Amino acid sequence: MARKIREEIEPEEIEYVSKTELKHDAKVLRKLGEAIIKLSVAQRAKLPLNEEMEYALEVADKIRNTREGYRRQLQFIGRLLRNCDADAIKLAMDGLTNTNKQAEKALQHLEKIRTELLEQGDKRVNELVAEYDGFERQKLRQLVKKTLKQQQLHPEQVSPSFRELFQYIKDVIK
Repeated sequence: MARKIREEIEPEEIEYVSKTELKHDAKVLRKLGEAIIKLSVAQRAKLPLNEEMEYALEVADKIRNTREGYRRQLQFIGRLLRNCDADAIKLAMDGLTNTNKQAEKALQHLEKIRTELLEQGDKRVNELVAEYDGFERQKLRQLVKKTLKQQQLHPEQVSPSFRELFQYIKDVIK
């Protein structure tokens, strides 16, 4: 009988985890907890957190100024993350940060178009009108001319037409 039990448990099935690996995993979860704490309350609401975790984050926000208490709260949050689906939380956080990066890239693209319009003039206007259906050639040309004129008169100031041109580009391209 004892022989059958020993045969059922094969040595390959037992997975040994070293103490170093456990410490590393705890450190990774603690860093994830720190990243979650740095998010705004609205961003945290988008994460798949349980009630206990949300309460622990609220406490961490309240005791942020107490050094030792805050450190222990971070460790506690890391411990709570062991019981949560940390992969789902990481995925949701990546989605939040990626969305911000995409929005930033989109704004940079719009600013680049505005700069090109002011530098190249009618050539770039014609290209944009051909590329996007929503642009009105006359309105775009007027905005570009108005912006250039105001920049010549007051080069140190950001003119309202400069902003208006950006807003028009943004409205059409989105």
